[in-house]
Amino acid sequence: MAKSIVDQFKLNGQVALITGGNRGLGFEVGKALAEAGANIVIASRDTKQNSIARDHISSEYNVDSMAFECDVTKGMFIQGGFYSLYLAFLQDSELVLFREFSFLH
Repeated sequence: MAKSIVDQFKLNGQVALITGGNRGLGFEVGKALAEAGANIVIASRDTKQNSIARDHISSEYNVDSMAFECDVTKGMFIQGGFYSLYLAFLQDSELVLFREFSFLH
């Protein structure tokens, strides 16, 4: 029997990295990906809003999540954030990236 359409979109065991994921469209995409089972990583400049978004997604969707300060125009933020991401999630997971509707495996 073929998988249902809903089963084909399950993201259990995968990690979604969302730049700008602490509000607006990025936050809504994060919630949708968490509902599909993905663990969520929020990368954005506003650390306070990052924490609020991370806590909401973790508690509402029962997934692992983390957030880090990241200004994509500054390499040191990107390097440090991605190293933290690797240590927390990526040693045994796949990564789904969200930025302007681009999903990569």
